[in-house]
Amino acid sequence: MQMRLTDVNLLEELARPEYAEILAGFRRRAFPRQAMVCVPGQEENLVLLVASGRARVYLASDTREFTLSMLEPGDVFSSHTGTFVQAMEDMVVLVTPIAEFSRHITAIPKFTKIMVKVLGDMLKSSFATIDSLVFKDIGRRLASFLAGEARARGRSTPDGVLLDLGLTPEELARMVGATRQTVSTLLNDMDRAGLLAIGGRSVFLIPDPDRLEREAGG
Repeated sequence: MQMRLTDVNLLEELARPEYAEILAGFRRRAFPRQAMVCVPGQEENLVLLVASGRARVYLASDTREFTLSMLEPGDVFSSHTGTFVQAMEDMVVLVTPIAEFSRHITAIPKFTKIMVKVLGDMLKSSFATIDSLVFKDIGRRLASFLAGEARARGRSTPDGVLLDLGLTPEELARMVGATRQTVSTLLNDMDRAGLLAIGGRSVFLIPDPDRLEREAGG
């Protein structure tokens, strides 16, 4: 289950001297943990660039939430997608009007190429999310999510990859569109099968992330 929208770190790209004018057009906004960065229907049409911290992009109904992706430093998003964006930890976001950002894209060919790559990655990620929703049950989504996070954020140890998600049980459940009880049962099953060892709240030792995803049918 792919959580990152793109591998391009736009913050690093905009730090180049030739893009100084673009970066100067962004304004800094700080959000505490669990604050809403943007919600569907808000009037501002902004490009959001994560400077620090992490945010969750999700859809929600009256009874259910489903996480679409995670935003990390360097990731770009927009406020008019019809999704909720919530800070998972204290974070800083750089914002600029979409119209202003679009002007730079059309005026600077080299930057246009970067944004084409970003948009292509985002489209690929969207299809991966649809695939997960349609073809994977909760157990496979959870295994795929943990395996992906272990590869992206885990710390290698002699016994495997140590992964500290920094999420509450409820937040972890929302990441895969399940209840806390269901996720707890699935994690215990994976523990008994030797696919991972539960070390604490959202802390796991995963001997082989590829095996975890493979044996879960990923």
